[in-house]
Amino acid sequence: MILSAYIPSIIKALIGGLFIAFGIYSFGQAEIFEPIFLAVIVFTGVVCRANFDVVSILVIVFCQNLINELAWQFILDIFSVKFILYGLSALICFGCRYDKLIRFVLPLLLVIIGAEIYWLSTGYAAPNIVWHVWLLTIGLSLRYLLFARVGILQHYFKKQAQSINLDWSIYKLMGVSIVIQSAMLTEYLVRHISHAPHITYIYDLYPYIAQALATVMIWVIFHENAKLLIPKFLKV
Repeated sequence: MILSAYIPSIIKALIGGLFIAFGIYSFGQAEIFEPIFLAVIVFTGVVCRANFDVVSILVIVFCQNLINELAWQFILDIFSVKFILYGLSALICFGCRYDKLIRFVLPLLLVIIGAEIYWLSTGYAAPNIVWHVWLLTIGLSLRYLLFARVGILQHYFKKQAQSINLDWSIYKLMGVSIVIQSAMLTEYLVRHISHAPHITYIYDLYPYIAQALATVMIWVIFHENAKLLIPKFLKV
């Protein structure tokens, strides 16, 4: 009886350690990490399928990651792609204008567009930053969808929905991701505008930070749904 009270905490601690080990093992191996990440989302969605709020959040996160996987294949460092992407980013910034992060994201985007025009006009070999601009844009989109999720479900799907802790956990994580992408882009600008190639502090740390954020995302998805998952496992 006493032990059974600690079983949920023990299970969460063990799985938390497993996620950390997985994050370390899969560092630099996207072909391993991404399929498992998506599998965790699908598995959690199946187990928690009766909870419409959880499922809708997981659908948003799953689609975001799937779109990123597809975008990686098509986003190229060429003028036409940059033109479309920067235009799309501006539209998304307008749509997400009530997000407090827009206060620094929009000015940064305008500076980037100005720098790209300057580099193009002077024939300078511009840095390939379109992928980071894309991640910044998709992060804002995800935050908007999570913030507006309840209203969207009630209006378009006539479903009773409510904001849950998983919404805000992922919302905050994406905020951290946007700050990191913004810092990365700012460093790119400083490095190339000031002709200071030695400024690579964030660039050097970025792979580790990105991997840590992705691992925390998996942990958050599991942890916030543990109350639904663990009782099902204990009944088996």
